[in-house]
Amino acid sequence: MTLKVSNKISNPLTMSTKRLVLLSQGDVKTPFENHAPNDETRILSQSLVDTVQTLRLYIEDISSVLSALAAGDLTVSSTLEYKGEIGTSLREISNALNRAFSTVKESMVSIQSGATQVAAGAQTLSTTALEESQAVSEISSTVANINDQADNTAITARKAAELTHTT
Repeated sequence: MTLKVSNKISNPLTMSTKRLVLLSQGDVKTPFENHAPNDETRILSQSLVDTVQTLRLYIEDISSVLSALAAGDLTVSSTLEYKGEIGTSLREISNALNRAFSTVKESMVSIQSGATQVAAGAQTLSTTALEESQAVSEISSTVANINDQADNTAITARKAAELTHTT
């Protein structure tokens, strides 16, 4: 009789201990069933079952969300309700990521605006350079005409001076 009562307590505790060892090693996939009698060992075993299932759901959800983010989907979000400190931590991480992405988005908008301004400035500079090039060409042509007229005036003045010396 004592052995039977002892086994009713020790067997569920042994099974729970083995499962806790697996859990401590990161195993959330190995199934665990509660076969404990209807006492504290059942509560302990059921809590372990619930813990393993909850952790498995959390890991699958986090993995799914991170995979979508890695693939470039910035609209992905979790629909799972996280409990306790895990939920608080994940909300803090989510808020920090949202702030970071918002900052990146604002920076991208600012960069795009700056690039648009630079392009407009380059266009204006190009137009101004073309207009100045045309103006320089016109001035060069005018200077050449003035130079030709000065040469003609000099020739005419020499001829006039020669005529006055010959008479």
